[in-house]
Amino acid sequence: MSGPDSSSGPRTAAPQDSGEDLVRALALAFKRQKVYGPSHPAALRAAQGMADALSPLLREQEEVGVTLNHRADPANGRARPAAKGATADLVKAAIQHSIDRIVISGDLTARQVIALVQLLGKRRDEVEAKGGLPSVLAQQGLTCIVCEIAAPPAEVSVEQAPPGVDASLVSTYGTALGVIQESTQQARLGRVLNAAAAQTLASQLADNMIEDQAKLLGLLSIRKHDEYTFQHSLNVCVLALALGMAMGLDRPRLHALGLAAILHDVGKAWVPLEVLRKPGRLTEDELALIQQHPVRGAIYLSQQPEVPPPAALVAFQHHLGYDQRGYPKLRWPHSLNAYSLIAGIADAYEALTSDRPYRPTLGPDEALGVMLETPPGQFEPRMLDVFAEMLSKSHLLAESPDPSAEREPSSTERQLTAAETGPRVS
Repeated sequence: MSGPDSSSGPRTAAPQDSGEDLVRALALAFKRQKVYGPSHPAALRAAQGMADALSPLLREQEEVGVTLNHRADPANGRARPAAKGATADLVKAAIQHSIDRIVISGDLTARQVIALVQLLGKRRDEVEAKGGLPSVLAQQGLTCIVCEIAAPPAEVSVEQAPPGVDASLVSTYGTALGVIQESTQQARLGRVLNAAAAQTLASQLADNMIEDQAKLLGLLSIRKHDEYTFQHSLNVCVLALALGMAMGLDRPRLHALGLAAILHDVGKAWVPLEVLRKPGRLTEDELALIQQHPVRGAIYLSQQPEVPPPAALVAFQHHLGYDQRGYPKLRWPHSLNAYSLIAGIADAYEALTSDRPYRPTLGPDEALGVMLETPPGQFEPRMLDVFAEMLSKSHLLAESPDPSAEREPSSTERQLTAAETGPRVS
């Protein structure tokens, strides 16, 4: 088996997704091998067509990715039509093996393509009995092929649950982290969002909030530091639902609010982790990059056919503030969505009570005190009052804060309200 020709110009180091043409070529080889058998001329012609389509791509780049996630076209991030015919059969085979993408780093012969599609056509238990996909690929000499397996949902063990939180809700919490992680990955790769999973999660959390608010709010005490980015969105959803319920929203509106809150930070998929986790003060360029995430998230969500419009609005508006002096900067005033104002309050409180690299964690009472003493304009005042009352009734606070109490603002609070950093309470 020959490798890519290194003398034919510069190649990219990262595997580039090939788009629909290579998917169709692989699907045709898969179908014909299945129908006619591996040695039939029709099967071999289809396999050679796949090899011929692959070869010029490998002269331009070191690796080529064939994405079998049928929800999106990775070449442009737009929705594909539902998979049909041979492509549908290939997608079903990939789902059976939990394959998200096949990465190829060397030229293939027609016989090697046949070997690959034969492997995809086998039952999962047969493959696992022989050591799994990597082992079987190596046994067949297909060392230039890597099958990327879809990541399982994140889990939070029952041992992490605080007293009084039952195992069923902790299981829901762990599954939720997986859904949010998947949504972030889909956004980063330009794929169509699995809206059904996000909507199911939002509805489940909203229903749990209606049934037992105190129990669901207890999940805020679970801290999984290595999953903070995803945990933040989940906790914001829980807090937003609690505020929404305190404001009298009905079940359908709580479902819509929950979905928007889960997806409010999806734009951070395009912010490098080293910037999100930087322990020191951000540079102007890094701050500008962070402040792009509402726009990036809103654009992405507005292109998702199954995501309701309020989700994109919340992604865009949750850092604007009630006075619209936050970010992104506006050329003219916007009509603020109520869900955006709710999410902005939940986002700020969750950020203040969580470990952040650029400031210490605040307790619930202190965090709410910071928000109540923030100069007027960042939060809608009536919603903030309802939020404070909700926290007090839920026993999350040691004691109800007195908004009229005067005290010297801490250095942390001065930094949070400093003009040069913007409303960086999240």
